[in-house]
Amino acid sequence: PMLDYIPVSQDLHFRIDPGHSFDIFKRVMAEVSAKFSVHGEITSPFDYFLDYFGYQEGLMALIENPEKSKQVLVHFTALLKMLALEMCETGIDAIKLSSPFAGAGFISPEFYAEFVLPFEREIVQLVRKKNVHIYLHTCGAIADRLSLMLASGASGLECLDPPPLGNVELEEAAKMMRGKAFIKGNIDSVNLLLFGTVQEIMADAKRRLDIGKGSGGYILSTACSIAPRVLQEKVLLLREAVGRWG
Repeated sequence: PMLDYIPVSQDLHFRIDPGHSFDIFKRVMAEVSAKFSVHGEITSPFDYFLDYFGYQEGLMALIENPEKSKQVLVHFTALLKMLALEMCETGIDAIKLSSPFAGAGFISPEFYAEFVLPFEREIVQLVRKKNVHIYLHTCGAIADRLSLMLASGASGLECLDPPPLGNVELEEAAKMMRGKAFIKGNIDSVNLLLFGTVQEIMADAKRRLDIGKGSGGYILSTACSIAPRVLQEKVLLLREAVGRWG
């Protein structure tokens, strides 16, 4: 019953004055664009699908009513393409396409290929035609779908969570992505940054830089988020590592 209708079409930022939807970009770029790369963010149609129907109900719908589910995903994709195009016009350098529920903890590679990839690829291709970079963010276990993520045509992938947070080994990802997309992440922000020593953090960063440099496009970064209570001094070690070995 929950999939007997498609949500009414409406602008995704309908509660904001359209003339001020992207004021934050103007403010940030006015202050730092000469020094930093400025990125926007949109969320995957699959994420909107699960948010709209609920996680259990949405995942069951993929099995019980796949065609109706795709109709809803088409709808959200159309709205997100509009949002992405508007974002491209702000002058930002890149867009992050966040897809947090597309990892192995939620769906199989087969379902990823059917319910995530086609819709994200539409958005990616649209943004790339505007000469704006766009990259995919999926947390957790994604080693079994890296090639599918790459098939979207995205400029890059993050956050390559390593074991035990995820299951991505940087060596394998670097080989797969070499010359095709940049990769970003893979530092364990819990077991390393939170609990590790300065020596352990620097050694880990150097190892990842040594591996990543061979891929032709690696950005040293924590895997997903920086764990709460990680000391600022430990985060700054990553910048020091890049200066020394990057």
